[in-house]
Amino acid sequence: MGSLLIALVLSVAAAASRGDTRTAARPEPAPEPLLGTPEVRWSFGPLAFEGPPVPLALPEGERVLVHGRDSTSRRALVVLDGASGRVLSRTLFPAQTALAVAAAGELVAVRAAPDRVDLLRLRGARLLSQRSFTRAGELSAPLLEAHELILREGDELVRHDLATGDPSWRVRAAGAFRGDPALAGAHLFAGWQAEDGLVHLAWIDRASGQGRGDLVLGRPQGAGPATVSVTAHSGGLFARVDPPLRSTGGADLPWAHVPFDGQRLGAARLYDFWAAPLETAGGWVAPERAPDGSARWLLAHGEAGGGASTIELASSAHHAWLAGCRAGAARAGEVLYLGPAAVDERTLQVLWRRERAPDFAPVAVAHGLLVIEGDRLHRLGSGAPPEDPARAKAATMAAAEERELGERLALLASKALRSGDPEHARALVSEAEGLGASGRTLGLVQAEVERGTPPGTDGRLEARRRALRVEEDAARAAVAQALADAARRTRDRDEARALLAELFRRAPAHAEGRDTLAALLPPGVALGAGDPLAWLELAAAAAVHPLALVAPDESSQASPSARRLAEEQAKWRPDASALESERLLVVSAGPAPEAVARTLVTGEFLCDVLEQVFGAARGAGRLELVLYPTREEYLAQSGTDLGGLESVLGFTAGHFDLGARISRLYLPGGDVDGERLLDVAAHELTHHWLALRSRFAPLRAGAATPGFWVVEGIATWVEELELDLARHAWRPAIARAASLDTVRNAGPADLLAWRELLGASFETYRTLETRPTCQLALDWQLGVRHPRSPLQLFYAQGAALAHYLYAADGGRHRALLLEAVEGYYRGTPVEVAARLGLAPEELGARVVAWARASS
Repeated sequence: MGSLLIALVLSVAAAASRGDTRTAARPEPAPEPLLGTPEVRWSFGPLAFEGPPVPLALPEGERVLVHGRDSTSRRALVVLDGASGRVLSRTLFPAQTALAVAAAGELVAVRAAPDRVDLLRLRGARLLSQRSFTRAGELSAPLLEAHELILREGDELVRHDLATGDPSWRVRAAGAFRGDPALAGAHLFAGWQAEDGLVHLAWIDRASGQGRGDLVLGRPQGAGPATVSVTAHSGGLFARVDPPLRSTGGADLPWAHVPFDGQRLGAARLYDFWAAPLETAGGWVAPERAPDGSARWLLAHGEAGGGASTIELASSAHHAWLAGCRAGAARAGEVLYLGPAAVDERTLQVLWRRERAPDFAPVAVAHGLLVIEGDRLHRLGSGAPPEDPARAKAATMAAAEERELGERLALLASKALRSGDPEHARALVSEAEGLGASGRTLGLVQAEVERGTPPGTDGRLEARRRALRVEEDAARAAVAQALADAARRTRDRDEARALLAELFRRAPAHAEGRDTLAALLPPGVALGAGDPLAWLELAAAAAVHPLALVAPDESSQASPSARRLAEEQAKWRPDASALESERLLVVSAGPAPEAVARTLVTGEFLCDVLEQVFGAARGAGRLELVLYPTREEYLAQSGTDLGGLESVLGFTAGHFDLGARISRLYLPGGDVDGERLLDVAAHELTHHWLALRSRFAPLRAGAATPGFWVVEGIATWVEELELDLARHAWRPAIARAASLDTVRNAGPADLLAWRELLGASFETYRTLETRPTCQLALDWQLGVRHPRSPLQLFYAQGAALAHYLYAADGGRHRALLLEAVEGYYRGTPVEVAARLGLAPEELGARVVAWARASS
């Protein structure tokens, strides 16, 4: 980087010669997303918050740091208990400006004044002062990790080694560093301004301080100094420049996006965001400033998030409830927290929504979310799952084993110091703390590590280090072995599965654990390759519903299940296998075992639901399903099952073949948690059950029988039910049902004529256009417009009518819905509108009005 002049103190040379060999402590597991409507677990306030909360995961429990002005207008840093929200301590600062807070483990760095950063350590409930960094020039917000603190000090960047108390390096530019730098793994990025006024982005090696690259961002508005605050993503960087940069079109834009692939910095692209973008799986999401001052939310994908494909999620013209939020976003797994809502990143479906938008970006924490709304901080959480004693017992044992490992690592850290390897000792101490180690040994080693010990170079020390590594490996292996031994010894299968789950999260290839797992699988099922947690899910399914492996048999005396498997092996794949439960048979080849398990468990529960709604089943035969690993195999094996409607076969991820008396499904790509598969399975199994197992089966309606809306409407209604398998409970999903969302947002000219819908037969249905004829803005689906074809509208309007008849007016029309379903399947369709004394269009208007009132 020719434009950067590197000035290194003596400690840099030492760091460069030995290399930065620290290993990070084991990361905390990623927070699980809140999928259901959240509840407020606790609240804290009032406080005039001046920044987002900072969570800390410590051995003694979770802590939350918040800061702002208290009732006396003094600035306060408050430590809260993460579980209860109870105030543990409050530290006041005589600060004239807002605090800037960073945390790593027990260490907390606070910029309490423009020229001072205080380093504190959280001990119990109190923040204890460690040291202060005071400089004549302005300091940046701190970048803090376990053993280092990086600051911009005036015009320079400085990396402080917290173990030695000395700077590791100093970096000066050919101008002046400005604003707040950012870290991305081994890389450091910082903005600087040259004497000619141009603003640059510097790329610096974090360990050595050596320059790696430099990029000119542009010229800011005006002639004064500019500040550059950087946000780092894995695939790119965002730099906020104040005053804004002048674009080629003459606009002043404060944000520059710079693609970064680890090898080079790409060309900058300018934006006008309200808040820093959040990294997503394929790019970024951010609120952009709209001309009217509202937020226009954008989701960018492709070319390292450079916006090759950009979706407008919300604006003042649609989804105005989100356009009113200017705070940044957060995420947990594949769920985005945008404003007051949680959104599925893959489908852009809104999962839940609160009334008020947060003032700062939400913060995802274990089993919850921290949001600041006005002068209150809320911790949100979802309803607690049913108590699982086996899982709790296994988790307690795993935590105890890891604490013991922590104590052992603390002893090994002491040996590492004696073997002349302070960096390894420091890493072991950090990991020991994270595992819950405490006591005199850890305290002594911590003190010795923090004093700093020069590395040893004696050749005899290398043998000690090798021996130490052997001890360390043995200590780590002991945790997995203890869990495996406990799982093997227990006679409680629930407890064995819970212990194996803890084991496989730590050691997926553990041979003895896999042997124990194999014994828990249904008889005859061999443990295959792949993730053992997936096979564990199959073992759990077998505990809920006894499963049997089916052997193929083509003879006339064979069971229907055996004949079905033999048929599929002959015409599809010879390696196909089959499992049957009380009411279902699933034939598969290739799909992961968890997909089979989820399909069986959900299918059995769905049979219970359908029996509750429509009455006891008539037939005793099993519902037969084939689960294909790919869409290609699905289409190839489906043939002309739906009368040659290849467009319909491509419309969903499955269908019920009435002629063959079988449901065919495939695994949609990217369906990590199986949600899409289970939605399709619920829809198709409803067709299957009604046609073959219901008390009014078999289906007698012909292709020309009117009232076919019943078939797709009731199956979509079942697909949209909220199923709680853990509690074996269900309920209609009225507010968020996709069918009602479509109907209430469609104009009269968009919808199919209700008279045509109610009178349509299967022959009419198969002629419906599959190409979109309208574009809708949906309440529970982000994005400008969503295409809807007449075929999709048929499904939506039929399901909306089913929702209406089941739930409207306190369920007064429910019996009519059940009569309509039975009538169609018996071949004697019911004219629903006439039975209500209404014209079809009048009934449709009532359905639309009810859908809008139910949003």
